[in-house]
Amino acid sequence: MKKFDVYRSLHTLHDTTVNDSFKDQLAHDLFVWARDDDEAFKMSQFYLSKGINNRDFGRWCESHDNLRFAKEAALELIGNRREIGGLKKKFDSSIVLTSMAKYDPEWKALAEWRARLKAEYEQKKAETNLNVTMENYQSQETPEQVARRSRNGTK
Repeated sequence: MKKFDVYRSLHTLHDTTVNDSFKDQLAHDLFVWARDDDEAFKMSQFYLSKGINNRDFGRWCESHDNLRFAKEAALELIGNRREIGGLKKKFDSSIVLTSMAKYDPEWKALAEWRARLKAEYEQKKAETNLNVTMENYQSQETPEQVARRSRNGTK
């Protein structure tokens, strides 16, 4: 049974009817684009070039297995391109670093691990209270005299 869907094309601004065959072809095109286009850096480049908005593309990826699979593969291909570009100094590595968790499951796991470590550190830091009480001396003594007196055990 063919499933039909309607989306508003960004190219024509008209409602457009699509079916599963259209989504299968879109999945194929997405993978080929991510694999072969050296300028493929963000997923939105692809679906916007096709006249599809983020909401419709995301909905289709959730409901259509081939498109979901192609999106996951495309994200890894894009992530590889971005990471290698950062390593080779083709891109600003600080920008690449901040977004790699979106493209690579290993980077996402690393970011989550770092966040857990930071949260644990902050929690332990908050639980560690150190109270220091300093007496107010109303004395004419110099600090050296006070130190000498405290070494001798006198007040």
